[in-house]
Parts: sequence; structure tokens; C-alpha cells
Amino acid sequence: KGRYMTQEAEGNIKFLKLTNGEQIIVTTDEKIKNYKDKKSIDVLDAVQIGTIKIPSGQSIMETYTMSPWIRIAKEDIISIPTDSIVVMTELDDDAVVQYQTFIKDYDENLAVEEDKLEKAELEDEHYDTKRDKKFGKTFH
Repeated sequence: KGRYMTQEAEGNIKFLKLTNGEQIIVTTDEKIKNYKDKKSIDVLDAVQIGTIKIPSGQSIMETYTMSPWIRIAKEDIISIPTDSIVVMTELDDDAVVQYQTFIKDYDENLAVEEDKLEKAELEDEHYDTKRDKKFGKTFH
């Protein structure tokens, strides 16, 4: 995957409420004031925000979860039609830090998983080579 946005986008983290009710945090080059002038906006590192309500005595506490928005997308940059956006706004500093930490941790975990997969594939190739020498080639 090719991760690319302008240098300006690195600090341009936005909260989006979509027409389908989803809430996401994204990195984008787009400005808040003029995003509706475009047909779509490009976003990177889209993270879906979920809400969990927990009863606590007479009150209800609310906590939030973060998960990748579209995990199976082939590309890292996703184009969102602006008519699907109800609200686009700035985040408070704590939410920005939590988002950046989530992205960093997710990317690191993904890299570790890819390394494990690559090692497993290499071990499989090594095993197949040893088996071919001992038993001859197999056909599938």
C-alpha cells in the first residue's frame, strides 16, 4: 500500500459524522470551511469511533472505542463523497493524541503480523525444499 498525503495533512486530523451514522476520525488535506465545495475528500488512516454505555449506579458512563474503518480496503487513501458528510470538525487535543497513538500502535502491530507471516511462508518453503529432496516433487 502506498501511504501518501501532503506534509500539511499530518497535522490535519478531523472528526467526521457521516449520513449513515458512522463517526470517524481521519487525516486529510481538506479544509473544514470549503469541503462542501468539492464532490469528495481524500482521507488517510480512517478510524471508526464506537460508543459503549456502561450503567454505573444511578448514572450511565460512556466510553469510546477505536477500530480501523475499512480494514479490507486495498488503498490507504479513501475518497469520501462530501454529500455523505453531515459534520466535519476539529478534535480536541486529547482526542488527537489518542488517535495518533492508535494509528501508531496499529501500524506497529500490523508490521509485526506481516513479519510473522513472512517468516511462516519462508519456513514452509524451506520445509517443502527438504521434503522434495527426500521424497521427490509432489503435484497439486
